[in-house]
Amino acid sequence: MTTPPLSPDRFRALVDAYGARPANWPSDERPQMADLVATEAWARACLEEADRLDALMDSAPILGDAGRVRDAVLAAAPKML
Repeated sequence: MTTPPLSPDRFRALVDAYGARPANWPSDERPQMADLVATEAWARACLEEADRLDALMDSAPILGDAGRVRDAVLAAAPKML
């Protein structure tokens, strides 16, 4: 039994969800995704865009404990009368 080819919309949805790194893609769809990247310019362009977003997200600082961040925001907020 062969699996149907991935549509461009499905490929984009998977890249949007899992990013540009093949190791993060669902293992059952990874071979088809890699084939599209190897053969289709639109898939490579989609992956390049996702790679830029991944790099930006990877460079963002980790803010730490959400409770501590919330407390700092509330402490800095103007006081209501």
